[in-house]
Amino acid sequence: MNIADKAGIFREVRRVVKAGGLFTIFDIVSTGVGRTGGGTIRYPVPWALSEETSFVGTRGEYREALQKAGFEIMQERGRAAFGIEFTERVMARMAQGGPPALGLHLLMGEKTPMMIKNILAIMKEGVLEPVELQARAV
Repeated sequence: MNIADKAGIFREVRRVVKAGGLFTIFDIVSTGVGRTGGGTIRYPVPWALSEETSFVGTRGEYREALQKAGFEIMQERGRAAFGIEFTERVMARMAQGGPPALGLHLLMGEKTPMMIKNILAIMKEGVLEPVELQARAV
């Protein structure tokens, strides 16, 4: 989400992973709704305060970049339900007693509640979804 040159990073990962080695990604991807159906990302979100620093790709873009870098996609799994449930639990805990002593709020700062609210809404709208990709170096 926050790396513009996904092809470059995947090439570098492939350079250091031995043939047969596994590379696993858990990232938030665009479902395409934002590009064709009017859904948009509302900022701030946990990885970006504005569109200028947000580089969300689609599953297809990830697959293509991984394959071009020398990986074979072994497994792909959408994690939308998990992402929504997890984020709802985080919000409920924050509402009950504030943020934990250690947590992402230490990195994200005072806008953390808004960032979490935005990402939850965007996932529920189907604009973005967490996804797991497992690839093997060929």
